[in-house]
This record gives sequence, C-alpha cells and structure tokens, in this order.
Amino acid sequence: MRVSLKWLQDYVDVTVSAEELGRLLTMAGIEVDAIHPVGEAWNHVWTARIDGLSRHPNADRLQLVDAFYGGDRRIQVVTGATNISVGDIVPVGLVGTRYRDSHVTPPAERILQPTVMRGIPSEAMVMSGFELGLNDDHSGILILPRETRVGIPLSEALGDTVIELDLKGRPDGLSMIGVAREVAALTNQTIRFPVGDITPSRGRRSDEPLGVTVDDPTLCPRFVSVLLKDVKIGPSPAWMQERLQAAGIRAINNVVDITNFVMIEWGQPLHAFDYDHVPAGHLVARAAKPGEVLQTLAAEREAVTLNPDMVVVAGHPDHGGHPYSLAGIIGGASTEISDTSTSILLEAANWKQSNVRRTARALLPRPTDASRRFERGVPQDHALPAALRAARLMVDLAGATMVGDAIDAWPGHATRSPIKMPLSECTRLLGITYAPDAVASVFTRLGFSFSVDGDGSDTVFTVEAPVWRLDIEQAADLVEEVARIDGYEKVPSTIMEGALPQLPQAPSIFWEDAVRDVLAASGHAEIVPYTWTSVTRLSRVPHASSADLAQLVDARVHPHVSPVRISNPASADQEVMRTSSLQSMLDAVRAGLKHEDRDVHLFDVGRIFVPRPDDLPEERRIVTIGMGAHRSGDTIGERHENSFYDLKATVEAILGRLGVGGHGFIALAHPAFHPYRTAAIVLDHRPEAAGRKPVRPEDVIGVIGEVDRTVASNNGISERVLLASLDLDRLIAKARDVVPVSPLPRFQAVIEDLAFILPDAIPAERLTSSILRTGAPLLEKVEMFDVYTGDRVPNGTRSLAYTLTFRAPDHTLAGDEVAPLRAKIVAQAERQVGAKLRGPDA
Repeated sequence: MRVSLKWLQDYVDVTVSAEELGRLLTMAGIEVDAIHPVGEAWNHVWTARIDGLSRHPNADRLQLVDAFYGGDRRIQVVTGATNISVGDIVPVGLVGTRYRDSHVTPPAERILQPTVMRGIPSEAMVMSGFELGLNDDHSGILILPRETRVGIPLSEALGDTVIELDLKGRPDGLSMIGVAREVAALTNQTIRFPVGDITPSRGRRSDEPLGVTVDDPTLCPRFVSVLLKDVKIGPSPAWMQERLQAAGIRAINNVVDITNFVMIEWGQPLHAFDYDHVPAGHLVARAAKPGEVLQTLAAEREAVTLNPDMVVVAGHPDHGGHPYSLAGIIGGASTEISDTSTSILLEAANWKQSNVRRTARALLPRPTDASRRFERGVPQDHALPAALRAARLMVDLAGATMVGDAIDAWPGHATRSPIKMPLSECTRLLGITYAPDAVASVFTRLGFSFSVDGDGSDTVFTVEAPVWRLDIEQAADLVEEVARIDGYEKVPSTIMEGALPQLPQAPSIFWEDAVRDVLAASGHAEIVPYTWTSVTRLSRVPHASSADLAQLVDARVHPHVSPVRISNPASADQEVMRTSSLQSMLDAVRAGLKHEDRDVHLFDVGRIFVPRPDDLPEERRIVTIGMGAHRSGDTIGERHENSFYDLKATVEAILGRLGVGGHGFIALAHPAFHPYRTAAIVLDHRPEAAGRKPVRPEDVIGVIGEVDRTVASNNGISERVLLASLDLDRLIAKARDVVPVSPLPRFQAVIEDLAFILPDAIPAERLTSSILRTGAPLLEKVEMFDVYTGDRVPNGTRSLAYTLTFRAPDHTLAGDEVAPLRAKIVAQAERQVGAKLRGPDA
C-alpha cells in the first residue's frame, strides 16, 4: 500500500516526520517497506508548456517539441511520444536529470546527457511517470493538470512523501482511512472522515428503472447501486490526479478516477457501468453459467470462459441476462464507460473472499486492485458510504445528477459476537501488568466499543470489534492490540530461567527418519511437494474399478474419494488437498527427466488427506518412491536399466530396517500400472495359502510396479517409470526397534544349485516358500539366480534356478545328511506347486 502523506493529511493531522511515523508504524507491527520523498531526485526537472509540435525532418516516428518553461526559457526536445498535444503541461528534464530507463531489463538509472537524434540536437527530454519514478507507466508522457504553474520545479508541483506499507494481515490497511485510523491511534489524534452526505437531485422517472437481485447471499452479502445522469466525462482535477499518481494508479478520466480514488480512500472497490447499456437498469449478482464468455477490460481485452464456481454481475434474465462484469475482480467491455457516456450505474458490493481469490487466480495472470482487497476482506458496512462518497464526487466533479435514492440489497447481513478479555490475559500472554485505564485508553483510541466488569486484576473487558477490523476474532487479538498501541518496547526483556526440558522424540518421527536414511543411502533424493493439487491432476492416475485386491491397495495409498477443497486456493492447480502422492511423484519424475537428469531416483515422505464425515480429514503418512528407467553405473558413462526388482530391493530394505517380517508381494492388475510388472505389498503373507485364503484389508500396505505407458504419457513422461507407495502409519505400527539376530555360524555350509521347471501360472514365491518350509531347519538360505524361458523348456513354463545353503548349528554337515533332504525338497516342490526338477539335458 502506497500512502501519500499529503493525502493522509486530509484525514488526520500528521504531527511527526515521515521517518518518525515510519518508526511508530514499525513498532506497532506494521511493516514499512520504504519511505520515498517524491521529487528528491528532480533537481533538473521543470514544469513546461508545449507551445509547438512538428515532425522530425529525418524520422517519421519522432517529433520536435517547442517547450516553454518560464520567463524567456524555451528548449527544443526530440521525442517519440504520441500522447502529447499543444497546450499540454509536461515535466521537462534538462541535462543532468536522473531518470529510469525502461528500454533495458532490468530498468537502470541514467543521467541525461546532450544528444543528437537523426541530425537534430536535443538537450532535454519530456518525461513519463516511469522515468520520474512516480509509477510503472511508461506508455506515454506524464501530462500534468492544466492548472499546474509553468516554469516551477516539478518537486514544488508534485512533491510529496510516500510510505510503502506491507499490510498482509490487516485488510483495513488497504485504504487511506484505515491507515489514518492507525496513525490517529498511535499519535492520539482525531480522524476526519470525508464528506459523503448527498441528497438525490430528483426522483426516478418511469423511464429510469433501477433494480438489484442477489441470487445467493453467501456469494454476495451486500449490493448497493446508484444511478447518476447528466455525467460529463473529462479529466479529473489536479489534486485527484496527484493523489492517484502517488498511489501508483494512472489517471484516466473523472468517472474512472473517482471510483479508483474512493477505492483507495475507503478500501471499497467500486465499478461504474454505462447505464444506457444495461437494459431495464437491473443488475443481477449470480453464479456464472457453464461456458459463459465475458470480454474483460484487461489490457488485452481477453475473452474469458466462465464456470458455475465463478460469480458475475449480469443483466436481468428477461433482457438476455448477459454477464457485465466478473464480480469483485474486473469489468466487462459491453458496459464500459466511454467518452460519450452520460448515464452511470454505480456498483458498491461485497463479495465472498474465497470465491474472488479462486476466480482471479484461475482467469487472470495477476490480481487486480479490487480483487486484492476482496481477497483479504472488505467490511459490508463500507459499501453504502463508499457509494455515496463516489456519487457526491461525481456530482461535484462531473456535473452528475443523482437520480433517486441508492438501492441497498443487504441479504447477508453479518453480525459479530462480543469478545471477553480478562485483564489477566494481558499478563499471561505478555508478562506485564496493565492498569485497566491504560487498556481502556487503547480500545478508545482504536474505536472499539467495550464495557468493563470488575476492578483491579479481576477486570474483564467485553469488546465489540469495529466492522473494519475483520482480523479481530478472539481475546488474544485484543491483547495484541494493547501491546501494539501501548508499545511493544514496554514489554520487558527477560532471560530464560531453568533448564530446557528434554522432550522425548515421538516414535513416529524416529521411524520416519529411519525410512529417510534407508532411501538416501540407496541413492534416492527426497522431494517435498505441495500437499495441495487439482482435481484434474489427481484424475491422471486412474483408480481400480473392480472389487478385488486392487481396490484394497487404492483404499490404503490411493483412495478413490472426493478430495477436501481449499476455500481460498492460491491457484486453480492448488484447489484441493491431495488424496494420493502418486501424482506428486510423477510430476517430480517428469521434471527430473525434463532437465535431462536420466538418473532419477526420488522419494517423498508426506501426507495424504482422506475426508471423513463430520470431522477433519484423516492425515495419512505415505512413503512414495519413484525411479526413472536408468541408473548410473560404477564407471563414467556406464548406464543400467532399472527394473521391478531394483525397486523391490529398495522396498525390502525399508521393511528390513523397520523390522517388519512376514511380508510378501502378490501379483496385481491395476489400471495405473503395467499388467505384468505390478504387485500389492502385504503383511502376514503365506504363499502356500495364496488363492485359498483372501487377503485381509488391514494387511495391505502398498503397491509397487511399473507405471502403465498410457498413464505415464498422460503425465508428460515418455520413458518407463517405476513407483512404489506404502502406508507409513501402518508400517510404523508394526515396526520393531530391536530385531533378533543370529550368531555368526561356526561350521561350514553345504551349497547346492537346483533348477525347477514351473508353470507360468504359479508365482515363483510359492516355490521358494515350499523349498524353505521343507528344508527347515537345516536349510539356511534360498536365493534365485536365474530365470529361463525358451525352446529348451515346455511351452507355458519357465526354468527357475536356486542356490540352496544348508548348515547345521553344531557340526559340519555330511553329504548323506543333505541328500535325503534335497530329495524331500524336490518331491514336495512337485506335490505342492507342480514344479519338476530340471534335468541336465533340459
């Protein structure tokens, strides 16, 4: 917020210097970004009148300006500006003038030097507001008001001091009156409100209809409309143009300038419609219709497509009901005020904050001055005073006639409950004792209504926060106001006493860090994505449709539910809380591949949000791992293909670190993953019971697999991608900090290799499980080292080769001990899973 001290003096006496005022505001918790003495660098800039304009003899796009700047002083200036005319009063910078050069990026400060432009010498320049540092408008020369004296230093004509304030947490601070209230409270002054009283010039005739309809009071709590006729469009007076320029707003014409002036003054955005283009003079605040189109007043005159989540001001349905403006954000071209407009329909309304924010982010590259205020909150009570103030100014400055009373539709009248604040609360929160009279003085200076009960330390204040202080919601907010206005510097500084308590670390944090350590050690980099996303992005990872194991997986790590919506999203891509981390991981993998990082190994230990009826959403911790198709080898330039088994090894390392045993991987068909390279990760897994005993939902902890190529393509990825996602909360519940270990073996092992021919329909883990069970307790370890499919084995089968390690704890095994055990393993493998020992010729 740019605050002109010259403008601020209209509302409150500023009795201190700009620097002292900046200090007071800072100590009151209001951030002062900068203090700009306007005109400090204008030592060589004068006000001048253009007495002549002629074409440059050697350049079609240049003009020669004959500028008079007092006494007998004239100078010829070469310029490319096209917005100047004979008689205009403009700033002229002479040699030595410091100015901002907009022709370089970023803009740089220059010192004006004599030059020759296409053969014509030029020792001065006519200057824009950008070059002077007044604003960001470099589209043309700054035209000064006609009543500006010619031949005086520009600092005398426009000199001011502008204080830039950062008021993110104070909606009332986005107005001059709001800042004046704060200054009055800090300096114990009285605020002066602008004159806004006005009596209609005459009543409305039958041919001057006026009406307002509000379809949904939750979207538009209040709508005020005023009709003004006989309006004469022209330039604003000098004082108004100066104030708008100090606020960083370009003057356009008296009607538009008045709406902007009142917006800055009251913090209440206004909009002016051309009454002659509003059939029946009836405005309707309603939700937009699907596919409805509005051509806005943005610089690009862009036509935007609307949806029912957006709000518009439109015409009456009996007259087409076309949208006229995007509520609280920007007007439309069809009812724009032009130089020929004579009848104005003025709107001062109040709009739902979250809706304005969401719509502005969805449709515009940046917020407008109006949407910025509505997003933070505008008091409903300001609509009528602001509308009448604007009407009064249009009567005074544009010759307007106010026709009839204002229409005030206020269906969503908001009320606020009083707040009780015990005086002891100040002591508890601030560590300082305040007298009741001191607290009462603060509330009085701030304009708060209050009553007092009790006395001394038992005093209780019952406070009604004023309508403009939307940020005051609880007793702690009132305590903050006491500290701010009385002075934070009065709160004593104390040294902490006693030993810092040793807080035990939550087990969940310990195990989260353990998982991070495992993944980092295996070469994965952690990502921390946003937990909010869009419905469209979530839909790019499909859900299972059949009631089987895939749905149990989805319920755990990829729930098919309506996500929790954010009421005030920063953008359309951040409208809901994520219900799955798979999409976030795919986005990160895509970004890594986009930057030609072929070695993409990422993980995310984060939360997903599953909605619950009548309660806050469940926050479920999920660990998600993502791999690209390749990984670096041990030597420079060497590359390896990542496979399902590489990712499986990483998952098993996590489970091993957590001490979670008895897990298994069950083949899975899921639309988001490859049909043959995907598995559900389950606990309490018994391969021998596969197909006979259903998997319990509580035993499903995640999914692992290669992403379906179509799904990857829909997410902008052309390579193979491997993903795993596990329910970390479920794993932590099963984690064991102490894992039993066996002593190092004392006796030599017997190692044998066996190859089996197994039908393709039988999972390998069932054969592995059969071997382990049959060979126990002497069979120490089973490792598969080869899988073969080809013409040397029957169709529909494959060969699986294992290394079997036998060992006894108390002696060295002899061959006659191992042979019968080996035979038993072969026999049981054939009986239990249909596996046959592969002969030497097979």
